[in-house]
Amino acid sequence: MKVKTAGITDEQVVAYSWTDRSVRWTLVSSTQQRSQDGKYELTPKGDNTLVQFEITVDPQVPLPGFVLKRAIKGTIDTATEALRSQVLKVKKGQ
Repeated sequence: MKVKTAGITDEQVVAYSWTDRSVRWTLVSSTQQRSQDGKYELTPKGDNTLVQFEITVDPQVPLPGFVLKRAIKGTIDTATEALRSQVLKVKKGQ
């Protein structure tokens, strides 16, 4: 997949593993990162769901703090939108 954030475009391949209440991924290859690991864990809370998100990223080149913060925010926004989209797809199928 192609990810663009903070003016940086990265071609990534990630491997996913799924359980009933979580999804984890690890970076297989990337043009801009040495490694990336992330996960979502979902916990039912009454009529709602608590979503916990974790990600660790090791860029190939050192980045200034402000660029890294912007890139992390873009990654979180992209990941959150992807999760929201998947949840809505699953909900429509029920």
